[in-house]
Amino acid sequence: MVILAGSGLVALSIKIYGESYGSRPLPFFSMFVRDWGFLFLVVPAVWALGCVWLERDERFAIGQRSVVVTGILVLIGLAFLMMGAMVPPPLIHATPIGG
Repeated sequence: MVILAGSGLVALSIKIYGESYGSRPLPFFSMFVRDWGFLFLVVPAVWALGCVWLERDERFAIGQRSVVVTGILVLIGLAFLMMGAMVPPPLIHATPIGG
C-alpha cells in the first residue's frame, strides 16, 4: 500500500509541478519512482521470504517480536523513500529575496 500510494503521489506531484523543476530538470530519483516505482514491491517480498526462511532455520531463532520490528522498519523506510522522491514546489521568486 505504501509503495503504490507513494508512486501515485510522486506521479501526482510531478504532474502538478510540471516536467521541470524551475529551470532545472526533475531529479532522477523522482522520475525513476514515477516510472518504475512498482519495482519497490520486491522489498517487502524479500523481507517476507527472509523472515520465513529465518524462522524455519534452527540456527536463527528469531521470534515474532523481531519479525514485527523489522516489518515496521521496512515500512517506515519505504515511506521515507517515497516521501523523499516527491517533488517539492519550486522556489521561484519574481524578485530576489532581500533585493
